[in-house]
Amino acid sequence: MKFDSQGRLLVAGETGGTGGTSSGGLTDAELRAVPVPVSGPLTDAQLRAAPLAVSGPITDAQLRAAPVPVNAATRACTGRQTIPLSAGVVATLTVPGGSLAAAIQADGNTVRVTLDGVTAPSATVGTRVDDGVIYYVDTALASVKLFAAVACSAQVVYFDKA
Repeated sequence: MKFDSQGRLLVAGETGGTGGTSSGGLTDAELRAVPVPVSGPLTDAQLRAAPLAVSGPITDAQLRAAPVPVNAATRACTGRQTIPLSAGVVATLTVPGGSLAAAIQADGNTVRVTLDGVTAPSATVGTRVDDGVIYYVDTALASVKLFAAVACSAQVVYFDKA
């Protein structure tokens, strides 16, 4: 594509858009009638002259202009358990089949959690989950280890999706 010194699109050696015989630049109606393939750099003035059809990422304004359909399936609860935590003893989850995520709530005191299956939690090691706080886990549930310095419980709800 080529543009003249005033930023008008050159078509068949002339400016315009109807067979190369127009005496001026493309009109707004002409630009909107058929998508115009664009290659090469465009100036700011050229981009601001008329709206251009854009494919690719959606802008914030486009998202806010109309509802965007979302395909999503709800997740289902696959089970729950109360795990009694003895002071200073590491515990693991009893994961129901089909479970891919869990919500763990410390119940009665602070609980420490590790997720790698190797590191044992302790009074100073692991993610601290204070009493009443819910901690979401969407990693390998069989690798989760729990620890409480003071006897308490952990309430766990399991889900089939993260």
